[in-house]
Amino acid sequence: MASLRMSGPGTACPGGGPSKLVQIQADAATIEVWSGNERLAVHPRAQRSGQQLTVPGQWVGLAAGEGRPPREPLAIQLASVEVEQRSLTAYAALVGGAS
Repeated sequence: MASLRMSGPGTACPGGGPSKLVQIQADAATIEVWSGNERLAVHPRAQRSGQQLTVPGQWVGLAAGEGRPPREPLAIQLASVEVEQRSLTAYAALVGGAS
């Protein structure tokens, strides 16, 4: 079991204190967050680096801005890219075909 000090808004600590020492217990499938004998949260364990998981209902009762993280975008728009267009005869000439 590892210990971790959680502080500030958006942390796993209900009750909103300035900081709280919690213990993290993990197995192959789940992560549990404990404060003394009280289990604060159970989350599925991430399967790859950087993966973010939430539990359904995790933010119920919190208004936006009260420690709730901003929504992650579902997609991003990339700048348009100009692509050069060539005739098929140009490619045929590269491989030795008729021009």
